[in-house]
Amino acid sequence: MSNLNLTFGTDPEVAFVQGYPASVLPAGVVYKNVGVTDPITLMDGTIIADGAAMEFQPQAAMDIQELVDNLRSLIKYGDDMLNTYLQRNGRPGRESPDIVFMPEVPIDLSWCDEDPDLAVFGCSPDQSAYGEECRPGTIDASKHPWRYFGCHIHIGVFGDARHFQNETVMHDNIKALDRTVGLASTIISDNKDARRRAIYGRPGVYRHQPHGLEYRTPSNMILRSPEWLGYIFQLADHTVHLVEDGVYPELAALVPDELVVATLRSGNMEIARETFSRVATAFSLPEIPDTTPVNWRVEWLT
Repeated sequence: MSNLNLTFGTDPEVAFVQGYPASVLPAGVVYKNVGVTDPITLMDGTIIADGAAMEFQPQAAMDIQELVDNLRSLIKYGDDMLNTYLQRNGRPGRESPDIVFMPEVPIDLSWCDEDPDLAVFGCSPDQSAYGEECRPGTIDASKHPWRYFGCHIHIGVFGDARHFQNETVMHDNIKALDRTVGLASTIISDNKDARRRAIYGRPGVYRHQPHGLEYRTPSNMILRSPEWLGYIFQLADHTVHLVEDGVYPELAALVPDELVVATLRSGNMEIARETFSRVATAFSLPEIPDTTPVNWRVEWLT
């Protein structure tokens, strides 16, 4: 295995959600009510209100468990902030809002009367390892009242910020991640993000970052268990080292571009499981933990 010393980061997007059918309590509204200033800077990272969503940015780490622990601290802060909001603004007769790891949630446009920015979901355009056109991801909620949530994978090489600046190196790594992390994330998501996949989190999407690469395909469903999140980063670690060891052509031959792209777009569980199993066997990768998520409070806050 190569001797790259990798750093890991992430920036999952989550929502305060209440009731059924799901209704978003915008993070910006909670921030304003409890008197915190955006962004919130903590020892373990940063929390940003992004309109209807809340984005956690844990401190990057070379140790995956440290990254998970940093994220846990941010989630706990977000939960404390929500509890403060509820103490001040209890809503009798309605199910109390909670932090929810869902990849796609409808937007209640009535909140936009308080903050018009909540009607806009937008970000800079991605790049595609497959050469597809990636347009800016701006959505007007008044015409498409949905918000989508990702959990992007950030990877850098300690002491070598330019490692992923080479386009061939970047594209080989992103395509390899599709065949490992992308497939595993699809399986974990259990086909509950079909609407999202068509718009946000397509195969092979990435961004160049000062620290290295940002792989933008996975949804926030990988947050449903800290064990799953740690596993995804472990898998990403293995994948980057495989590419550095020159194994990518074998991986690409085993799973052609057309197959992985079609599988990630369709969310076909049968093909995803069979394909990922072949990849894991061929390259001695760890299998997806057989974990059944319980209430997120039990897993993340205790």
